Amino acid sequence: MVLATIGIFLILLAAYVRWRNQERLTGPLAEVNQIFLLEQELLATYDQAKTALAEEKIDAETFVNIIKTEVLAPWREAQSRLRKVDFNRLTEKGKRLFESLQRMMKLREQAWGLVVDSIREGSGEGMESAAQKAAEADRLEDEIFAEMKAESGAANEGPMSNGTPRRASRRP
Repeated sequence: MVLATIGIFLILLAAYVRWRNQERLTGPLAEVNQIFLLEQELLATYDQAKTALAEEKIDAETFVNIIKTEVLAPWREAQSRLRKVDFNRLTEKGKRLFESLQRMMKLREQAWGLVVDSIREGSGEGMESAAQKAAEADRLEDEIFAEMKAESGAANEGPMSNGTPRRASRRP
């Protein structure tokens, strides 16, 4: 009987903790957190593919396919989800942050796309443009993190545990 009571208590406690964690990150903030977590994963995938290409472990066609299917496709899905977020409940500053996030995501997509085009065409011309787009995306992202930290301390949750993002290399 005591064991059953303890078991039920632990199950209820676990359910409560899970509920509270979901309660804390809901709506727009939850989506932002998910986007930055996804970005970390995609940057790591990109870096692994770039390293494998440089070490000639994969060919250019395989690299392009990895970027198109494992990086760009999920990134575009995240952009689509972000466009569905209800901005009406946000403050003006919150709306500006979301607009910056959307611009950052578009720039990151363009940078990866330029890398794919450059590799596919066999020219390095697009790589400089890709680096410029990535640098602009990085600048916007840094502004977003700084603003989030200043406003609510939200930069101390999720992928931004100490106020700065933990991420793989952001350069093409």
